[in-house]
Amino acid sequence: MSIRSITFSGKTVIFIFDNLPLIDILKEIGRWYNVSIEICDNSLMSYRLHFIADRNADISQVVKNLNAFSYIEAELKDNKIVLSKKRGKLMPDISFGSLIL
Repeated sequence: MSIRSITFSGKTVIFIFDNLPLIDILKEIGRWYNVSIEICDNSLMSYRLHFIADRNADISQVVKNLNAFSYIEAELKDNKIVLSKKRGKLMPDISFGSLIL
């Protein structure tokens, strides 16, 4: 479990979240974009992901990419990202996919 980064011309542009809980990934994203995070279903907080994030992506792209997961519904409301489970979707035991934010 770790966060690694890729630096280009002295500036970090890509972060790689390796098998981290979703809550830890969201805390980092919240800090980058200065937004609050609200998780409506506590079971989402401990779900572990392999996740790749582009530090220069727009916040709307972050929300779009979170919605690409089959079990997460993300919405940007004012200065907050609100996450909940997609209706009728069960969370898989393990996620091997990666998203570029």
